[in-house]
Amino acid sequence: MIWSLALSDLRFSRRISSCIILALCAVLTPLLLIFALKTGVVAQLEQELTSDPSVREITTVGTNHFTPDFFAELRKMPEVSFAVPQTRLVSVQCSVRSSRTLVNNVDALPTGKNEPLAQAAGLPDLTETLSLYLSAELADSLQVTVGDTVKLSVKRRLNSKDELRRVDYIVAGVLPSYLLAGKKMLMPLPGLIAMEDFRDGFEPQIFGDGSRLNKTRTEFPKARIYAADIYSVETVVAELNRQHVQVYSHLSQIENLKAVRTVLSVITNVIALVTVLGGLGALWGLISAALDAKLRSFTMLRLMGFTPGQLYLTVLCEQVMLTAAGFALSAGLCLLGSTIFNLVFADFLQQQTLSFLTRSQWLGFAALSFTAVAALTVPAVRFRLLSHPVSEALRQE
Repeated sequence: MIWSLALSDLRFSRRISSCIILALCAVLTPLLLIFALKTGVVAQLEQELTSDPSVREITTVGTNHFTPDFFAELRKMPEVSFAVPQTRLVSVQCSVRSSRTLVNNVDALPTGKNEPLAQAAGLPDLTETLSLYLSAELADSLQVTVGDTVKLSVKRRLNSKDELRRVDYIVAGVLPSYLLAGKKMLMPLPGLIAMEDFRDGFEPQIFGDGSRLNKTRTEFPKARIYAADIYSVETVVAELNRQHVQVYSHLSQIENLKAVRTVLSVITNVIALVTVLGGLGALWGLISAALDAKLRSFTMLRLMGFTPGQLYLTVLCEQVMLTAAGFALSAGLCLLGSTIFNLVFADFLQQQTLSFLTRSQWLGFAALSFTAVAALTVPAVRFRLLSHPVSEALRQE
């Protein structure tokens, strides 16, 4: 009965009801569009950074003395997703030969479990010691593809003699140039250690006959480190600095993103506050005017035996329906505006979305709208309707 009574009353006073809907829409639509733009801009910047694993890379500078314990402790940090020792850079250059051609001075990088570049390319981790990933440029130069075999050649001069060792490796994957630029390759750490040991005069299992192993290695000069996400870079860098390890990172780019997020938050919050304050004032005036117009009909309802609680519920039901209509209209206009923004700037966005709201934001705005209107309605009913005695209301008529 309450809902049908409220609907009938809205139909009777449809002009002022339409004004309330339009006023609510005038407040909500700009807010929805502003926050949709903020969400889209921040999300686009985050996507650009998170899609590039190099942003999460932390490069050690200079020659260090990293022990196995150092890497074990580093991998225990939840902010670290990948950490692997790295040998001397000059000792891991080699020649790579395919069945068609030869490429000299190829840089080899160590890889291991949860390799970020492989994950970004959708490739599994290397499970075989004698397997590797090639950069797209190196694969093109060698004219090889996944599954082909290449020969890695390492030279040394020992006892006034030049020696050469060749080892067959399987190409397990090719990394696109935006992930691994230049003529480079990723291979399991044992192969890189064997290259260095061979050049240092030892006979490792790989690139040697295993007759003279290097049992003195206790530390590594460098490391490949990746944070779990872009916002973990700062924590990892701080921890390495605490251990007096000099590093290079993309922390400045991440800080710029945080600054943009902060600036946009301040701007949108100020605009939202001004808009909401003005909108609430307008809605209060409209709701009060609507209740003044309903004074005679509600007086008759009180004479018919309706309790103040029932009158409260009737008005609240009306406002719920008006709010739902206003929010639906605002949502439609927001989607239309967002679509226009995305179409206009489509050439600059590279298939990304400039303006959108998340599901939680839609629900938050809906809850805020219903709460605000209800908070205005309850005191308005109290002061505009129920504060008037029935006899006074009848005399006014």
